[in-house]
Parts: sequence; C-alpha cells; structure tokens
Amino acid sequence: IMAGDHVVLDLRGHTLTTAYSGRLYLIYGYLYVLDTVGGGKMMGSTDTGTASGGAIMIGNPGIVNLYSGTLTENPMNVTNANGGVVYLGNGGTLNIKGGTIEGGSATSAGNNIYATGKSTLNMTGGKVAGDIYVASTDVKVNVGGKSTITSGEAGGLILPEGYRLPLKKI
Repeated sequence: IMAGDHVVLDLRGHTLTTAYSGRLYLIYGYLYVLDTVGGGKMMGSTDTGTASGGAIMIGNPGIVNLYSGTLTENPMNVTNANGGVVYLGNGGTLNIKGGTIEGGSATSAGNNIYATGKSTLNMTGGKVAGDIYVASTDVKVNVGGKSTITSGEAGGLILPEGYRLPLKKI
C-alpha cells in the first residue's frame, strides 16, 4: 500500500489467504479491515518462509485498523520467526477496535503480535487470543474499552524489563 493510500478490505464472510511465500506487507498507507457479513478471515499463506508476520507486516508509517473479522496464521505454517499473525515494525501502528487476532505461532516471540521499534498498538475493543510480545520500551501500548487479551503459551501481554504500561482510559 503506497504513501497516502487508504484501502478498505471488507472480508464479507470470505477467507482471504495471502500469496505463497508472502504476507500482506504494509509500508506507507492505511488499511481498514472489516467483515460486514461475519465469519471472514484474513490468513497468512502456508509458507511465509522464516520471516516475521504470518498474515501481515506493518512498517513505517503504515496504519492498520481492525474493526471486525479475524486475522490468523495459516495452521499449516509454523516457521514465522516473530509475530505469528502480525509483525508491528518500527513506526507502524495497529489499531484494534474490534475483530479477533488468533491462531498464531512463532519460532522466536509473539505468537499473535510482535511489536518492536517505535511502533504503536492501540486496543479499544476486539480480542487477541494469545500473546502480544512487546520487544522494546519504545513501543507505545494503549489498552482500554472492551478489549480482551487471553493468555497464550507464554502469557497474555509480555513486556520488556523496565517497561511501564500507561494505565489510561482511551
């Protein structure tokens, strides 16, 4: 997605599987994910190699807004290094307002979400079924509203030593 582009992805009850050996990679634009029918999923391919982000990688200054639907890793893929479902890179932003992120596994860290660098994770609704791994004290994390983070194998929200999670209503 190019600089300034705004892309709306309405899953409409369908499953979108990213291309072989790839994931949706967001660099400069805005992506709005929703499912107006119900049951829709965005799933990583069966082979994303050993890279990170099974379904989606968000880079600088990409912004993803999840309103409804499910982001998940393909159950046949077990080779993602960091972020089995979402890799939130330096300068990227993930806004979870609804929907679900689930089913991820990573060989290193962040089965569902791996956040690093000066990225931002805002969660005001929705559900992350498994862990969120925050790799750096430079990551901004804001959780509030009707958000649910269920514990994964490694725990729910995993923070680096010295990280202070701001407790504020958003």
